[in-house]
Amino acid sequence: MNDSNGAWWYGLARRAALLALVGASTSACGNAGSNDDEAATEGASDAADSGDTADVPVGTVVAGTVTDVTGAPVAEVEVRSGDTTVVSGADGRFEIAVGADDAVIVHLYKPGYVRGLERVTVREDIPSLLRPVLRAEAPAIPLDADEGGEVTGMRGARIDAPAGAFVTRDGTAIAGMVDVHLTPLNPAIAAEYDAYPGDGLARTTDGGLVQLETFGVLDVTVRQDGEDLTIADGMGVEVEIPLPDPAPAQLPDAVALWGFDEDAGVWEEEGIATLDLSAGVYRGTITHLSPWNADQPLEATCVRGHVEDEAGDPVAGSLVFAEGIDYLGGSTATTDASGEFCVPVRKDSQVEITAFDWGNGAAVRAVTSGGEDTEVPPVCSDPRCQDEGTWIIIEGEGPTPWDPASCMPPDDEPVRFAAALGGEFDVDVDLTRADGLEVCGWVIDDPAAADPTGASVLAFFDPSGWEFVVWMEGGAGQTSSEAVGWVVVQRADDPNLAGASLCSFDIARNEEVADDVWGVTGMGECSGWYPGAPEGNLTGSLDFSGIAGELGGLFPTLCCDLSMIPTAGM
Repeated sequence: MNDSNGAWWYGLARRAALLALVGASTSACGNAGSNDDEAATEGASDAADSGDTADVPVGTVVAGTVTDVTGAPVAEVEVRSGDTTVVSGADGRFEIAVGADDAVIVHLYKPGYVRGLERVTVREDIPSLLRPVLRAEAPAIPLDADEGGEVTGMRGARIDAPAGAFVTRDGTAIAGMVDVHLTPLNPAIAAEYDAYPGDGLARTTDGGLVQLETFGVLDVTVRQDGEDLTIADGMGVEVEIPLPDPAPAQLPDAVALWGFDEDAGVWEEEGIATLDLSAGVYRGTITHLSPWNADQPLEATCVRGHVEDEAGDPVAGSLVFAEGIDYLGGSTATTDASGEFCVPVRKDSQVEITAFDWGNGAAVRAVTSGGEDTEVPPVCSDPRCQDEGTWIIIEGEGPTPWDPASCMPPDDEPVRFAAALGGEFDVDVDLTRADGLEVCGWVIDDPAAADPTGASVLAFFDPSGWEFVVWMEGGAGQTSSEAVGWVVVQRADDPNLAGASLCSFDIARNEEVADDVWGVTGMGECSGWYPGAPEGNLTGSLDFSGIAGELGGLFPTLCCDLSMIPTAGM
């Protein structure tokens, strides 16, 4: 395997995952279950039917469905705007009354997840659709606050805190051990980019508003006895934010460092981050604890359009999401009563714009932005704002939910992972479904290839804490005795205990066992170091059987949690 294959796979997975997630779909690896909350269900039931279409809420409200990065609904999320708080129902749905300001800030909180912060444009007496995504919080890493020191977390995220750096939110000094959570958000993975705070709007040091082109976000949370802490006045903590993976071809040597203003819902310019390409990070100093962003203002122009249904009626309150295709960045808008919208995007760029309705439907189009400079936020009446016409949403077309059982392996489908891998640490396992082994994954085909090609990915999860990820050349239905790929082994409870290895695979079976679900069986011989992998490289053999959803077509079946695709060696 070469690096270009890995980059292609990540790029395709990113595009496909965005389309899969907007349908609030449920995956085999991320089903969220909880007791129904009566008040939340009452509010959520007004937001949507249980069928294929949803009733449109009435009044100045924000409504939608909270999902995790797998697309599974997240229940019992506290959703707050101003002084009003509601709780998402068992299906993740919520509806919250908001003020008639131009923009409101919606806060989402549930233990175990990075807090969600969404900036939503609202108009009086028009409901606004929101599809928030919550990212699971990284595991806690202990640190002695009296001594300070370095903490390295997922994907090489790191902080270096001086002694006595942390205090309570009211400034009271603390002593003893604290829990550090370093949760990176990779903008090259659509599911994680969707979990970014805000809508890309930022305020510079001179008070101007800009739209951001992103190079990575890191949520830095430190707690003691469950209480969120911050950084003492006059002190700073060095932070390293992992680069996007795959990274853009051109990376600036230095970008602004932005902290998130939770009250205003915008990013605030607060420093400089410098590139360390060999370490794969941007490095800077932070002065408080929040999500932090290594970004640069993009050269902004504006795209406007109109959203209507198949009867030709305007769709008011529709969520419109613009995402860069040839750059990492995005923005959102809400249609007005006439179905009109405008969004800021980067000049002279390829942009994918998706409009969602209140039920089962969405319209997706790729456009090329113009070269005119426009304001941020844009003014839709500005003649320089490029008119791209109409997005027509047809019921049943676009991203749609699917039955979670479609991603579950049939009862007679073999699920097994056996490995004998030596190296910096030894792995000797032979696990099956009876041992509680879970598996998910996907198969993809390269649509640009003249000859059949692609990749298959299987992720295995052992209740004892082992995680195994196998990547191998060979898309849906393809078998091979000489497939190239790699394996990553890691511990969920210890991000530093991980290894990766190049492998040669014999894919003996790759066949469809249900609609868009493939059973994959193979063996591998692994020879050692994978470029970019940490210490803990592996040699040896493995033998596996599992299932994978097909990422072919415009709206794919995604049977895996993108956040689990390896943090080691990537």
